[in-house]
Amino acid sequence: MLASPVQRTASFLALIGLLGAFSSALAAPVRVTDVRLWSGPEGTRLVVDLSAPARYEVFAVENPDRIVIDLENADLATAKGLPAGQGPVKAVRSGPQADHGLRLVLDLSSPQKVKSCSVGPDGSAGHRLVVELPPLVAATSPGAPA
Repeated sequence: MLASPVQRTASFLALIGLLGAFSSALAAPVRVTDVRLWSGPEGTRLVVDLSAPARYEVFAVENPDRIVIDLENADLATAKGLPAGQGPVKAVRSGPQADHGLRLVLDLSSPQKVKSCSVGPDGSAGHRLVVELPPLVAATSPGAPA
């Protein structure tokens, strides 16, 4: 017995949905090719060099203080390893996440505010994720000279 046009259309749409789900699961992972960290008077900056744009989430966690960077469908491919700590960052570490993700963690000496943005290719630089920890502003006490 032949399928009706409605059944054929429903089957076709289901097949398209399955193919879309499988293709995203099989997509090549984004490669983290380098991780750089430096600290100075303007704050601390972590730059993650990527082989392609990546979906990511950056958030702060307390007790102990740290910044977490989750990258979807990514793997660590740098031969240099991760940088040593600087400024408020005591250490940088990484680990795999579910669904082929990668987590980078910045262990901190104190709570920090965090800003992040992705940057597209520019000149010889490729895709990057930039995570910034602005300098903490010391509160001045009343009557103290400014």
